[in-house]
Amino acid sequence: MRKITGIILSLFLVLGIWGSLEAQKVKTVDGVKYIQNGRKPSAPKGIPTKFSLKVEATIGYDDDPDKSLAEVGFFVVGDNGKIYATDVKARKVMVFDTDGNFVGQIGKEGQGPGEFTMPSLIQISPDNELMIEDGASRRIAFFTMEGEFIRNLNLIKGGTLGLTSLFVDKNWNYAGRQMVLDGQTMLLELMTFDKDLNSLASIDSTEIQIPVPGSGKKMNLMDFIQVYMFNPDGNLMYGVNKDYEIMVYDLQGKHLLSIQKEFKPVKVTPEDIEEMTERLAAFSGMAGGVNLMDLFEFPKEFPPYQGFFLDDQGRIFVRTWEKGEGEDEYWTDVFDKEGRFFTRFVHKSELRIIDGDTAYGVEENEDGYRLIKRYSVAWSK
Repeated sequence: MRKITGIILSLFLVLGIWGSLEAQKVKTVDGVKYIQNGRKPSAPKGIPTKFSLKVEATIGYDDDPDKSLAEVGFFVVGDNGKIYATDVKARKVMVFDTDGNFVGQIGKEGQGPGEFTMPSLIQISPDNELMIEDGASRRIAFFTMEGEFIRNLNLIKGGTLGLTSLFVDKNWNYAGRQMVLDGQTMLLELMTFDKDLNSLASIDSTEIQIPVPGSGKKMNLMDFIQVYMFNPDGNLMYGVNKDYEIMVYDLQGKHLLSIQKEFKPVKVTPEDIEEMTERLAAFSGMAGGVNLMDLFEFPKEFPPYQGFFLDDQGRIFVRTWEKGEGEDEYWTDVFDKEGRFFTRFVHKSELRIIDGDTAYGVEENEDGYRLIKRYSVAWSK
């Protein structure tokens, strides 16, 4: 949240005045529109605010481990109804039909064309291709929706460790984090790029101190939480782990909008630390023998939210760290496309996609596996 110091300076910068919008307050400061929401949702009369999910299919669970997801990373759903998912633990990309049946695998482990060492982000390109980012090799592999390898896109730029988590919009513009290492300091710079990966703008940067294993120094696990994605207008939505705020920028880095919400911080409990430690231990083998638990520390409080996404209507779903009464339940705040907080619900699912009356999310089953589930969606008043 931008803080403007000095009464005189504020008078010059404030171009608009505070207005009321149900439980929201709206102002314009230095050309940026701010929507401030209270803790309680406020919905315009007559719109549906009750949200419910019903499980229709489980994707990624089979008695055969070769047909099961060990640790789902990202996934997409094609126009053909197939679900394409990266398995960050098993280091492969798996394909399932709409009912959750395993139908094939894309690529294989390795460093050659169409091979991966650590597949992570997966998305569908503007030309209806599968884009699979290999976090270890710093490249994106393009495939047809049938799984045929097309080409690689190199993400290594001179003088840097390369780009990571590169999202594409409908016009082949990109947004991603550029990594620069300077001694024991890593700079993560969120940037926008054109289709040829020429830099357009720098949105934000974060400095992270990298501890040496065995030194006793650790870094905050939550410092890596940065959420960003393109909205249907081609603008970048961005949030960090400090404030309950979603900022909107154009490709040239102009700050257009900030959606803010009051929240009550959630304390990190010993049980939370135990759970996160177990998950880190599961990935220690992927870090070249380095014990990840020797590198990370845990904050006293969780960030305002875990992540957010947009549904097909432009509504914003923000999964918080506020726990429900049931095991693994968390509250999700829902904002309309204008940024007004109008409802919330509690559920186990980490929702990722909502398209019409169908949703997809990730849930942990009784055996501790995080699996994809397909739901039917219902809105009511």
